[in-house]
Amino acid sequence: MLADTGFGDADVASYIRKNITQKPIFVVNTHADRDHTGANRLFNRIFMHVAEMHRYNDPEMKSLVRPLFDGDVIDLGNMRWKIILTPGHTPGHIMLFEEDRGILLSGDSLMKGPMFMFGEGRSMEALIFTLEDLKKMDLPIKAIYPCHHEY
Repeated sequence: MLADTGFGDADVASYIRKNITQKPIFVVNTHADRDHTGANRLFNRIFMHVAEMHRYNDPEMKSLVRPLFDGDVIDLGNMRWKIILTPGHTPGHIMLFEEDRGILLSGDSLMKGPMFMFGEGRSMEALIFTLEDLKKMDLPIKAIYPCHHEY
């Protein structure tokens, strides 16, 4: 599983095959912003939250995108990633949480540094409620890996 593919200015698929694994790779996009989906074209299995699919603007790849829903679990055998819908930055933004290791892949909804919050579908109010709900979940988080800035 690869969470997000970046701007698309590098061949991440070849890099992964050469340096990380020969196993088949599928992509989970935290949201449909271009800086997270740019290299999706290098893969043939792509997932994102159903509320985000309408924002994905690559017509050649759209038919390969499959929906995820809040609470879905991606079972990789040795890791189980729970999908947490976190609207605000975008309507269908998700985080992925691996409870056994306490790892939260927070995408763009939780990070230290500036956050892009202007444009269609973005809502600071929704983001605030999302983060308040996330705090109430009291997840056993040990590490947060955002898509931008410091970890």
